[in-house]
Amino acid sequence: MNFKQFLILFLMAVVPFLAYLIRPSMAGADGYYFGNYACGLTKDIETDALAKVFFSILPCNEIIWKGILFAIFFACLMILVATSELFNQKNGWLAGYFFFLQTQWIHPFMELENDVLAFPFLFISVFFFCKGIVSKNQAWKLLALAPVIIAAGFWKGAIFYLVAYSLTFLPALLLFLAGLTRLFNDFFGYLTPKLVSSDVLPVLGFFQNYFLLIAFILPIPELVPAMVWFTLLSILNLKLAIHAVPFLAISLVFTWDFLAKSEKKEAQYLSKLLLIVPILMVGIAFFGIFIQYPQNQTIEAIDYAILKAQGSTINNDWDLGYWIQWRGGTPLYWGGEGPVKPFKGSIVLTSFGSDCNLIAQYPNTELWGKFRDLNVYQC
Repeated sequence: MNFKQFLILFLMAVVPFLAYLIRPSMAGADGYYFGNYACGLTKDIETDALAKVFFSILPCNEIIWKGILFAIFFACLMILVATSELFNQKNGWLAGYFFFLQTQWIHPFMELENDVLAFPFLFISVFFFCKGIVSKNQAWKLLALAPVIIAAGFWKGAIFYLVAYSLTFLPALLLFLAGLTRLFNDFFGYLTPKLVSSDVLPVLGFFQNYFLLIAFILPIPELVPAMVWFTLLSILNLKLAIHAVPFLAISLVFTWDFLAKSEKKEAQYLSKLLLIVPILMVGIAFFGIFIQYPQNQTIEAIDYAILKAQGSTINNDWDLGYWIQWRGGTPLYWGGEGPVKPFKGSIVLTSFGSDCNLIAQYPNTELWGKFRDLNVYQC
């Protein structure tokens, strides 16, 4: 990768994150579960051991959090390029470029959760494994297991990489079986389709990787097992779709090279399309940052409810709980608990109706009416 290619990838990565810095809050709710712990607003969290250590020493500063997320993403991008260059020194950098073909590529890197901390180790593991493929040295593949073990200390889902490796490498299978004795429930929990949260829905992950699936036209044979495995996982659980990207993007470099050199016009058009779409995805990510939840009216509603509660517990929709904590209030529900059950003397913050006295409304004024109105009630 030369400097020009590096600069292209850096600009494509940094532009959406600059928009994220402009945004006054973090996107999503789960990141504040960990952020509240880092800021001492909650006494304990349920997460993996290394992740808990990380969040216990993390500074209480949203700008720093966003900076960490960008550093993690860009590190993963550079590791992906280095891995791709093992197979194709000339065009290997395009694997980094094709990373942006994932339609929701920025979403996993917007919330500072435990799984994102595992990403750099998992990408390093893929590098070592591919190094073993190219060099035909099994020692590199064995070395690839170490970062997976470290990653599992941040996120138990790292065990899925052992499955991908075990399809062609016996020691990975043995380690997977050993790990499964401790992570059985977590492993099959991820494989069970869920409808309770938008970030774990089934099927949608397949469509997020739609353009990357073109890699199956002419894949790198040794990567096909991992490509198939993670594509299947993306169908079962949206949250896992991002993990198919490294394997698909690396193979897509070969597919693109084949299409670009083809004499068929259709193939040439497709190769050009693959170079245009990533730029469009970066633009979509830039503007998409500003329409992520929570929006301004969400924060205003929360602050007003906290003011009216005067230190008492707020009776809230469960998905508002972590934000209420962050803003200095005490929520009754969070993390899937609820629903709201008004009681005398309570302040209710909900998007639904109530028989209590309505004291404030915060209607959605954002694009496309994507977000719901919020109401504050005095019971």
